[in-house]
Amino acid sequence: RKGSGADLADIRAGDELVSVNGITASEYTLNTLNQAFDLRPGKKLQLEVMREGKTIKKKVTLVSEI
Repeated sequence: RKGSGADLADIRAGDELVSVNGITASEYTLNTLNQAFDLRPGKKLQLEVMREGKTIKKKVTLVSEI
């Protein structure tokens, strides 16, 4: 979504989530992932995404409720 935290951090369609705050994405359930994002604006996250075979680290700040 235009102007979202993902948009501002250049997270793109097709990026594969590798980790959130240093925890491998496969260790999360949908419930614990929602808790990590905490649904509040201003929450800061460190994400790793896989894009075209390369791992990229991103810092994201949530700008609106999910």
